[in-house]
Amino acid sequence: MALAKTEFELKLVGPASDVAAVPSFGWLKEDALGPGDWSRLVTTYVDSADRRLHAAGLSLRIREEAGVRTLSAKVSRSGAGAILRVETERVLDGSDASFVTGVGEIDEIIGLRPDDLVLIARTVTDRWTVLTSKLGALVEVSAEIGYAKTFGAAPRTSPIAEVELELLRGDGSALFVLAERFIEAGRVAHTVAQLAPFYWL
Repeated sequence: MALAKTEFELKLVGPASDVAAVPSFGWLKEDALGPGDWSRLVTTYVDSADRRLHAAGLSLRIREEAGVRTLSAKVSRSGAGAILRVETERVLDGSDASFVTGVGEIDEIIGLRPDDLVLIARTVTDRWTVLTSKLGALVEVSAEIGYAKTFGAAPRTSPIAEVELELLRGDGSALFVLAERFIEAGRVAHTVAQLAPFYWL
């Protein structure tokens, strides 16, 4: 049986030039627990044609990073809000294309009609990630620049430039303190949980 965890994160968006400057922020380096690392992420999102997973509050994706494919699912519980979600993931072996996560409440949604799932979108980003300590909390800070492409009857491409703050341990108030610093440092604007006009998380 796979384990699910509750994810708490904030996202900020802004010009690509401001997001690209994040690794050079001196105030961020002061609390960083290392130099940070860059990686290339290719993420494929799936849903049914009638978007039944999205309607159920579920985001289902396969992420490829450094040759490793990981199936991830995130679902918002009723009344929990967009920044608090249940998340699970598992590494896919070889050509495994199964969407089974092992978490009952998630697989119940997927399993209603698993054969109707299709590719709906893909993102390709270069991501810089660092761990930081703030107010006694452990936070993963990432800056991503790239693009998103939707598929279907009206395909479109849109740029991605965002900063993500994810609480790994401690008090969630640390995320809001960090968000304020980023907003003061550049032209990023706080947005909760999703990057318009796309709905995935």
